[in-house]
Amino acid sequence: MLFLAVFCGFLAENWREQYVERHRENEYVAHLLIDLKRDTAYFNLVARVMEKQLKTFDSSNVALDQIPALKDAEFIRLVLPLRTTYPIATTTTTFTQMKSSGSLRYIKDFELSAKVSRYYDGVIPQLLAFFKNMDDYYSSNIDPFIVQHFDLSESDFNTDTLKTNNPTYLERTNKSDFILKNLLIKYYNSLNFNYSETLADANHYAKNLIDLIQKEYDIY
Repeated sequence: MLFLAVFCGFLAENWREQYVERHRENEYVAHLLIDLKRDTAYFNLVARVMEKQLKTFDSSNVALDQIPALKDAEFIRLVLPLRTTYPIATTTTTFTQMKSSGSLRYIKDFELSAKVSRYYDGVIPQLLAFFKNMDDYYSSNIDPFIVQHFDLSESDFNTDTLKTNNPTYLERTNKSDFILKNLLIKYYNSLNFNYSETLADANHYAKNLIDLIQKEYDIY
């Protein structure tokens, strides 16, 4: 009887531990799903803004080639809306907590666990690095040019509109126009790559993870 009581106690404890682990697994995965949905919603928002900005640049780029050259006000009016950066953000709260506490082991599906780690340790850092490089290029090249040649008090940064009909373009030459245009082309080439490749890949990966989780755990 004593042996049976001990054995039954062992089974009960083992069942309890399995129950707790399953509960924690489902709880963590549910939070992961929320984080991933936040990421995809944010990625979709950024993608829409970037797509609109790329179209703005395409139309402005043609006008900047106009001969004879645009007057100062027309030139600056085209350039102002092209001032933009994209500090990207992701939600890593749940994964960070799971990784630091060793709770990734609760995800029993090896393929899912590997893909989750790949997303947060590989895809996201690459996304952040590419967008940071793009923003750093803007901050180091385009922004200094604008500060040196334009009077920022003559425009509204929030609406990209001029407050005067005779804005200042200091030391304007054909060369300065050429340099600014090349700076913008290089920046928007990076913008297009991050829009069509880096951001799209991260968004696609996150959506696949969402599908896997929903299929595996039947949660939505």
